Amino acid sequence: MEVLAMDVVGSGGPTGGGATGASSSSSDAALTPNERAFLELCRRNPAGLGDDQITGMSLTDKADTINGLSRKGLICFLRIGSQIAYQETKAQDTARMTHLNQDEKLIYLLIKQTDNKGIWTRDIRNRSNLQQNQITKVLKSLESRKIIKSVKSVEVRGAVGCLPWTLTFAI
Repeated sequence: MEVLAMDVVGSGGPTGGGATGASSSSSDAALTPNERAFLELCRRNPAGLGDDQITGMSLTDKADTINGLSRKGLICFLRIGSQIAYQETKAQDTARMTHLNQDEKLIYLLIKQTDNKGIWTRDIRNRSNLQQNQITKVLKSLESRKIIKSVKSVEVRGAVGCLPWTLTFAI
């Protein structure tokens, strides 16, 4: 499975809009009935909820629900084969993503999807289409918040690898 950094029906860019978000426990009261039902479906399908499993909702309602949950940071997108699936985000990831801006969310998701293999800053630049100075600023910000860590390569001069703070590189 591959985590996708995207939004559905184009309402706000790759990570679903601005820097607003909430943890699932504190935002349950703020959810619409469709959002609550969608989250319940996601909880019953922890490996990923496919489009074919979502019934009884019009396309517009489904798009609004998915966009709303994505903006709040309560779901993430997966690619299973050639289909897109939805998965509830873990409480720690939701809390971590709450105060990140759009660029920080995008770069964090790119780093997170590599698991413990890490990702080179050059690959971040290629996948995110952000300028190098912007990437450097975001990486420093994420490092100072202890969300990611950067490790300089011993083999390749000037190369920097990044991975989530809680992980170490695979040997």
